Amino acid sequence: MSATRTRVPDDVLPILRRSTIAGNVLTLPEQLDRPTYLRVAKVLTAARGKWNRKANGHVFPFDPRELIGAVVANGVVVDAKRNLQFFETPDDLAQRMVSVSGIGAGEIALEPSAGQGRIVRHLMARGAMVDAVEIDRENCKVLRAIPDIRCVCEQDFLEYAKVDAALYDAVVMNPPFSNNQDIKHIRAAWQFVRPGRRVIAICSEGPFFRQDTAAREFRAWLEEIGADAVKLPDDTFRESGTGVATRIIFATKAAPPAPAVTEEPEATARDIPMDQIEPDPDQPRKVFEPAALRELAASIRADGLLQPIVVRPSTTGRTPYMIAVGERRWRAHQINGAPTIRAFVTAPKDTTTIRVMQIIENDQRQDVTPLEQARSYQALMDSTGWTVEELAARIGKAPWRITERTALLHLRPEYQALLARGNLKPSEATELVRLSPRGQDTLFNAIRTGGCRNYNDLRASATALVNAEAQLLLMPDAPPPPTKADRDLANAFEAHVERIAGLLRSGIQENQIVAVRKTSPHRAGTLADLLAVMQTDLRRIEVALREVAIQASFLDTAAKAA
Repeated sequence: MSATRTRVPDDVLPILRRSTIAGNVLTLPEQLDRPTYLRVAKVLTAARGKWNRKANGHVFPFDPRELIGAVVANGVVVDAKRNLQFFETPDDLAQRMVSVSGIGAGEIALEPSAGQGRIVRHLMARGAMVDAVEIDRENCKVLRAIPDIRCVCEQDFLEYAKVDAALYDAVVMNPPFSNNQDIKHIRAAWQFVRPGRRVIAICSEGPFFRQDTAAREFRAWLEEIGADAVKLPDDTFRESGTGVATRIIFATKAAPPAPAVTEEPEATARDIPMDQIEPDPDQPRKVFEPAALRELAASIRADGLLQPIVVRPSTTGRTPYMIAVGERRWRAHQINGAPTIRAFVTAPKDTTTIRVMQIIENDQRQDVTPLEQARSYQALMDSTGWTVEELAARIGKAPWRITERTALLHLRPEYQALLARGNLKPSEATELVRLSPRGQDTLFNAIRTGGCRNYNDLRASATALVNAEAQLLLMPDAPPPPTKADRDLANAFEAHVERIAGLLRSGIQENQIVAVRKTSPHRAGTLADLLAVMQTDLRRIEVALREVAIQASFLDTAAKAA
């Protein structure tokens, strides 16, 4: 997307040069006459500054030093609202959108054109992991400062949509409106939502009354997918800087059809004695959690068996029937001491069809462990010769999820055992498997000792080790010794960190806060903003230092083993 740049008036540039910036607040150098102030304010507003009386300056959602420096150097400013169509989602609307998205704790959501993260924060408040796509660099800085955000991609979403094929449990979005961008973004987002899940999107009113081809096709597409579009009040986005009329779109992607097990000649369910049925020894699921089985057994006792299991003629000769789909329900009946179970009897099927049915059954009802998924996916691809994409199409999974799961088979055996017992998180295992066995040991030690407090730490540490392994491969010899300039810089940095640590250890006395309240309460917001910026900066420095530490640990271990 090309941005239109606006020339900054000549008399504004020297004023910006003399302005002071503390944290994210820009303070003008002196009182200006009204016409001059309006010209300055227009530039600062275009750069995303907003006048704040308490701060006595223009407050930005990020540290504006780099941006204002570029404006002064180049004499032009890019208006984010005009060019990027950045109109922030009102907080109450963002909360409403997330509440109807169906997203839950531990699930993964996508926000295209994420702006400064208003929707992201509400998604994360519900326990979701969030990927954000945003074209604007300054907005991306704000997004990356959000603790524990899963991923921030600095890219035009329409370009992102051309190459990424991940599936999400929800897509919640407020796209740009002009030039049919809302139509294009919403249709592009549809490919990212998992079957059975929702896209919640803001859209301008234009596509619902215009008669151009794009608008008519968009309306037809919404009808085809069964979407609802509800008008929002006319002033919904007024405080965000636009009076454009908008709607909220609710669209749920149809779930994949269940395995066709009821279309057999003997598809009528009947009661079969429990002792005439045996489990399939090759069923992908090997672990059945006792607590979950007891809950299922209690549910069946209270409400009955809502869906019969599926059996087929046994191939062992020990019993007449073998379970094709529904071993958990059969085991719950065992707990209940039931003499019979309701079942469909299906004609003999080839092994591949049975395995596909079992994988879909397990994934949809009660997640198998990640390793069980990995082994079942890999076994099916090995036996059929299917590619990852072909398997994904048959079981309704995203290809990246299958690749991510089967990669777990390359974990060291001891880490596979920890994952199977639940002592290693799937996200931790996914990062471990990016590394060589030695790298896995180094990263696991960092996890075990608390060096990876959240996903961002984990990802950064794993990436640092990937880079260290590449460095070792390309440059096996020891790196050149540090120069005197290197040592001087390091010593100065260490002294700087120690001074900051000493200042923080000294603490802040309560009477100092009371003094601020008495003498300069209007400065309290500015001071709080400064502390927030400090926290972000310190966190970024901490992560960078931990990356250096984990790389050094790995390279030291490699040197000792050589």
